Amino acid sequence: MRFMVIRKTDQDTEAGVLPAAGMLEAMEGFEEQLQVAGIHCAGMALHPSEQAVRVNFHDGSISIYEGPFSEENELVAGFSMMEAASKQELIEALERWPAQPHDMTLEVRGGGCPGGLEGIGLKKSVVNVGQNQVHKRFLVLLKANPLAETGAIPSDQVLAAMAKRNEEGIRAGRLLAAEGLQVTASGSRLKFAGGKPFVLDGPFSETKELIAGYWLLQEESIADAIDWVKTYPYPFIEDAQVEIRQVQQEAEKAAALIPGAATSADVAADLPA
Repeated sequence: MRFMVIRKTDQDTEAGVLPAAGMLEAMEGFEEQLQVAGIHCAGMALHPSEQAVRVNFHDGSISIYEGPFSEENELVAGFSMMEAASKQELIEALERWPAQPHDMTLEVRGGGCPGGLEGIGLKKSVVNVGQNQVHKRFLVLLKANPLAETGAIPSDQVLAAMAKRNEEGIRAGRLLAAEGLQVTASGSRLKFAGGKPFVLDGPFSETKELIAGYWLLQEESIADAIDWVKTYPYPFIEDAQVEIRQVQQEAEKAAALIPGAATSADVAADLPA
């Protein structure tokens, strides 16, 4: 079964503070443990929301808003695409997440579009990655709305248009992964307070900050990602919001091992444009 595990922000991640070297090593060890347990994981960290953009669709009009965004505890700091035999198996494994300097929340959501649109796994789409001279990845998050949270299914025409656009993105080497998510009634949250995990089962009420689906793009700039987002045939586009977040490069994660690199912004400034 496919899952998306969403890590919510805290004051450090939203400030762009790099994790300590020991934390990176602990996370690498944890990911190895997951692999041994048969849980496949592809995890990524995101830049703070000050580098993000939101695109709102309402009654045929499009509005664009630049970050930062204020709802700190509900923003996404990182995400992992995971495969496990069951949600219960995955939650039991996630309860062993390495201790963090702050309280932390993980949201576990089942993958799978309610309308049956096939998801795009990272391995399937990565074949085309080297064909373009692009070097930045952007996570496109489709926010849920009350209609999406009911499990409403888009029309056949919308699903066909989405499938066509996804396939075009794969062929162009722009779309690396995509997946619709099950409603939060089938999801869970794992809250770590004082280092101890507590499980809360869905549904969850803060609809505006829930995620209904995602796309992982590879683009030269966030402007290119915005152009892609503005023309995508989203379900229920009469009232939709999309958030675009840049994924940290591997070099930025490794920077925690370098003395003097205090934030991800310090490292990003030294990377090739």
